[in-house]
Amino acid sequence: MTNFFKRLEEKLENFGQGLESGAKKLEDKLKGVEARLDGFSKNLDKRLNGLDKPDAHINSSQANPAPQENLSQPAPESRDNLTPPIPPVPPIPPVPPIPPKPPVPPKPPKPDIPHFFIPDPQIPPTPPKPAIPDLFIPDSPFPATHQAAPTDRQAAPKNHQAAPDNQQAPVLLECKGLKKYFQAPRRRGSAIEMIRAVDGVDLSAKKGETLGIVGESGCGKSTLARLAAGLARPTAGKVVFGGEDLITPSGAVPREKRRKIGFVFQDPYGSMDPRMRAADIIGEPILSHKLADSASARLEMAAEAAEACGISSSELFKFPHQFSGGQRQRICIARALSANPDLVVCDEAVSALDVSIQAQIINLLCDLRDERGLTYVFISHDLEVVRFISDRAAVMYLGKVMETGPKEELFENPRHPYTLALMESAPVFGAKGRKRIISTGEPPSAMNLPPGCRFQSRCPYAKPLCGEVEPPLKEFAAGRSVSCHFPLE
Repeated sequence: MTNFFKRLEEKLENFGQGLESGAKKLEDKLKGVEARLDGFSKNLDKRLNGLDKPDAHINSSQANPAPQENLSQPAPESRDNLTPPIPPVPPIPPVPPIPPKPPVPPKPPKPDIPHFFIPDPQIPPTPPKPAIPDLFIPDSPFPATHQAAPTDRQAAPKNHQAAPDNQQAPVLLECKGLKKYFQAPRRRGSAIEMIRAVDGVDLSAKKGETLGIVGESGCGKSTLARLAAGLARPTAGKVVFGGEDLITPSGAVPREKRRKIGFVFQDPYGSMDPRMRAADIIGEPILSHKLADSASARLEMAAEAAEACGISSSELFKFPHQFSGGQRQRICIARALSANPDLVVCDEAVSALDVSIQAQIINLLCDLRDERGLTYVFISHDLEVVRFISDRAAVMYLGKVMETGPKEELFENPRHPYTLALMESAPVFGAKGRKRIISTGEPPSAMNLPPGCRFQSRCPYAKPLCGEVEPPLKEFAAGRSVSCHFPLE
């Protein structure tokens, strides 16, 4: 153990001596570096002093003048004299002020022209159309206490006469056993259920007459309108237009037949493209059916249809949002008439308008019917409107026709209990104490129809036979048909 410690002490002594010698060497090196840095700093100071005093050689020559014999000799040029003098920088001339720009003349306003219409300046201006009355008061079977007298702001109603009941007039539109079923949404694994929107409808409209269709919401009026116009394919049955099937076996409608049918939708704003102008909207059927040879001729036809509907030609270049509700409906009617159709289907064309605008649109439809001999299929919830404009009326309930007949006979002497209940549901102001037939309960679902008569669950006159056998639509008088086992007297 003593030898081990001795050897360890010797190693530590050697290591300490090595550290001391290394420290001395490091100090020597640091002193050398310091000396070099001092010399470098002194040389740098001398050089900087020489740069700060460029004329030092001149002063030294004056202090120690040269001998006289050397004065005639030119003194050697120094390095500083070899550098050419820097010329002075010329002053920057002042920037002249920028002259003001001449005023730009205003550009002439561009004409507001649609993308494919070219206005023809040779179109003569049309004379203004006389104002249409703001209110009509149709004949009503109820007491006249609720009918307001026309004021200064409300014009008197037009005395439109219904089209004469010409028995010799040809049948223009005929629906035979028309059915339209829709598949109801179902869960996986459940049975398929069908919604019977239209279930066996037989109707006809003669040329030049107006057929009104009324009924509750969800009874199939709008679906029947789309089937009659060829916008939907029936599940069964057929639509005959002008003596021929409207829909071909392939499910398409020939272009010539489609041109002869116009459609007025319930929502005027929703049925128009907001990016198109009124001239484009009205001229769209003209362009689709190629009825004009040029853009100017197409614009002239669109302007003529618009003038007939009370829209001036100066408003044809506006967008739909720039019109009121009544003006939008007039544009929709002008679009339906622009291709010169024979049949116009109006699907609740006045239900979204207020009373005064309704009167204007109905008077307009009556004027167009009298001038052009049009045939209307007019659908509405308002019984008084249907009574005013139609020649014959049909009452629908859950996809079937309950009763048809001339409007005066149907409204004054209804034979089906549902027709009577529908008329009694209309409010009459001031008629207190009158007896009303009110149907109770909710209408059944179109997916699960009851057996027998569809109205038997709500009919106050129902009998056991009504719940067993479905009554057919039978004609009991000239032009009068009713679907009831026990019609009213």
